[in-house]
Amino acid sequence: MCRQEKDLQDGIGRQQAVVRTLNLAGEEVIEQSSTADASVLKEKLGSLNFRWKEVCRQLTEKKKRIEEEQNLLADLQNNFNKLILWLDEGSETVRIPLEPGNEYQLKDTLEKVKLRVEELPAHKGILKRLNEAGGKALGSASLSPEVKHKLDTKLKEANHRWIKVSKDLPEKQKEIEHVLNNLNQFEQQLGQLQLWLSPIKEQLELYNRVGQPGAFDIKVIAIKDMEGIGQDEIQRKIDVGHPGNGVCEFTVNTHLGVRWAHMTSTYFCELKKLTD
Repeated sequence: MCRQEKDLQDGIGRQQAVVRTLNLAGEEVIEQSSTADASVLKEKLGSLNFRWKEVCRQLTEKKKRIEEEQNLLADLQNNFNKLILWLDEGSETVRIPLEPGNEYQLKDTLEKVKLRVEELPAHKGILKRLNEAGGKALGSASLSPEVKHKLDTKLKEANHRWIKVSKDLPEKQKEIEHVLNNLNQFEQQLGQLQLWLSPIKEQLELYNRVGQPGAFDIKVIAIKDMEGIGQDEIQRKIDVGHPGNGVCEFTVNTHLGVRWAHMTSTYFCELKKLTD
């Protein structure tokens, strides 16, 4: 309540006693006056009481309206704080850096992002209520231009940030799911390569045994196996996991990095043995 309205409210309280005194005095005068004078006094006293009641009614309505607006502004601020807090948390989730090749970190981040995505509809409802209440408050004639400007600025900020976060979160989810899918494909390709190399290695060990019957045929078969698969195909499988290829990047200290390094080393070692 502004100073002017408070002064008016205090004045009403003080003048209430004056009006009561005037009514009591007027009734005594009317009783002692002639019929004509009494009629004139009654009319003036009635007009005074009517105007007094109208002033009191208007002030009561204005006081009620101000209280409703204050409650509305309080609810607006409360919802605004809740939404901004959630938007801050959502933005932090979007900014979590991904660690390609670290399946645990990727899945943990994906769960955090999914949780925020699931919360989008509820907070969209909060934003809707915020805009509706804000529009009502901005249309109030009793709010000062300064208050309206601050409120309008806050509403624009909330809507702008909502547009960004509600777009970034689903995109982050798709990005992580894509990386995890590539990671799974690469693991499968590593497994296939390992399945192919294992029997070749066993055949070579058998070939290296001195005096083993059929050893020469085994080496010929192994070379044909490698030629059948095709060096280009094996090289492609190896290159899939090479850091920096844009398909499934990972750091060398991850378990996939170690497996990739071991498999490439084994492949080229066995290739050399077969062709020597």
